[in-house]
Amino acid sequence: MLTLRRPFLDTFSLMREALHSYEPNRNGELQWSVKKDEDALTILAPLPGVQADAINVQVEKGVLALAVQRDVQVPEGARCLREESSSWSAHYRYALPEEVDAEQISAEYSKGIVRIVMKLKQAAEPRRIDVRQA
Repeated sequence: MLTLRRPFLDTFSLMREALHSYEPNRNGELQWSVKKDEDALTILAPLPGVQADAINVQVEKGVLALAVQRDVQVPEGARCLREESSSWSAHYRYALPEEVDAEQISAEYSKGIVRIVMKLKQAAEPRRIDVRQA
């Protein structure tokens, strides 16, 4: 019996799966993580190949919304023989916890990763209330 082995094809399949793992899932939702430290919540999302002006972050009525559009253009005069990377759009909505200060949210995009930092409200410090004699 003859067995067909294709080690390079298997390697390319693994590479393609790794590259496509950064694209949105089938529902168009982004894959990202939320981390919390003492003074902020931070959202990190890998978005390689996306232009910064194609990322839209908004806060409205206690919900953070992020929308992304990635367009892959074939250069003029070129012919696409095989397409490994495609155009896509995705969205994500995150209900802000009450502890987040909606006025203190910032976003930056660097090296293919969008980072959204949401500062937490300062906890009210306990204070002594003087009781006056009436």
